[in-house]
Amino acid sequence: MNPYMNKWLSSYRNRLTTIFGGMTCVALFSLTLYIDQKSSSYIAEEYSINLMTLAKGLSDMLGATLTEREREIMLLSQRTQLIEGNLTSAEIRTELERIQQSYPHYAWIGITDTEGVVQSSTLGLLEGQAVAQRPWFIHGQS
Repeated sequence: MNPYMNKWLSSYRNRLTTIFGGMTCVALFSLTLYIDQKSSSYIAEEYSINLMTLAKGLSDMLGATLTEREREIMLLSQRTQLIEGNLTSAEIRTELERIQQSYPHYAWIGITDTEGVVQSSTLGLLEGQAVAQRPWFIHGQS
């Protein structure tokens, strides 16, 4: 074969190899970017779903707990001892402390008069003190 033809074929082969190699690299790079984008959006979507599920569960649990606390307050407000009895008696304080022990998340339980003066409370805390300006008393009236 002619040396010029060998040089041309060799050059042609090198060009084809370079072109196909470059096309393969571009295709692989594009495929990698596509897979990365798809997997990132999939992971973000999965995290979003998991976070929404967690938030829904926490919301339901919080709602149930608040409903339960509201029910306890309603039941307490209907006790004849609290309606007709002496709110400053030791019996009332004992009853409040028993209720507090039944649910360890109660930090303090107290009963006030309509003016916001604490009549009876667990461990005697704030008894005789005015709490009318405290947010819990203001919101409790409404």
